[in-house]
Amino acid sequence: MRAVVLTDIIQFCVLAMPYVVRTLLPVGVRGVVIAGVISIVMSSADSFLNGAATCCINDLVKPLRGVPLSQRQELFLAKLINGLVGVLAVIFAVQIPSVLDILFYAYNFWAPIIVVPLGAVLLGFRVSRAGFLAGTAAGVVGALAWNHLLKAPAGISGLVIGVLCNLIAFILANKLRRS
Repeated sequence: MRAVVLTDIIQFCVLAMPYVVRTLLPVGVRGVVIAGVISIVMSSADSFLNGAATCCINDLVKPLRGVPLSQRQELFLAKLINGLVGVLAVIFAVQIPSVLDILFYAYNFWAPIIVVPLGAVLLGFRVSRAGFLAGTAAGVVGALAWNHLLKAPAGISGLVIGVLCNLIAFILANKLRRS
């Protein structure tokens, strides 16, 4: 008998809801439950799109732009970013075979970018902009190169290599900045 792995548990959880809806619920209630699930998914997607647009404008565009945006420009940019992120999300979702794989891809980009600077801030270290940007670039390049160019030698995930690259570049950039 094979061991139960995390993917088996997740697959069971994913398949449990449709089974219960199909076999246990009466016809009228099925429609209400399906409509409720669709509304939950749509609400979550809307929140993520709005969050992406807001973060992009407030955290990237405004700090990098010398002249403040007018309300009309900001609204247009938010609509543009919402559309772009939505289209990219649909393309990404169609290309990736399962929800679990989408989570793994997202985590493979999130960790090499965020873990080191977040840890530094939580431990009370000062983080410079140059350190953050150098670490981010090194983390993304390291993870992509390890996974796609080198094909993850020795079975080591690019996530680990990306975090290590981020840590090295982050420390070097912050040390050079202070010197």
